[in-house]
Amino acid sequence: MAGLVTVLQTGQTLRADGVFAGPWREFRRIAIPAGGRESIVGDGAESAVFVMSGSVTARIGDTDTPMPEGRAMAVGLGSRVDLVGGPDGAELFVTTLDVQLGSA
Repeated sequence: MAGLVTVLQTGQTLRADGVFAGPWREFRRIAIPAGGRESIVGDGAESAVFVMSGSVTARIGDTDTPMPEGRAMAVGLGSRVDLVGGPDGAELFVTTLDVQLGSA
């Protein structure tokens, strides 16, 4: 496929294997309500998380980090980040890449 133009709706996941030949796994648009929870886990993958609107608190281990609109974070291989929706909830864009160790 030469390219793709689409609208990624809230709650939708777009598999990347039909679009890219590289390591991209998927693109997701996630809505987290106020107080709602979502986990991003780096099982065989790494992700980038972008807060498009609202805010979340990112918990990594015992550390909480506020993430307002416009903030981004990386979730490395083997890591886990638990996200909790802020007072107005949040909308996130998450892109995930497959990671194969020892392939270099």
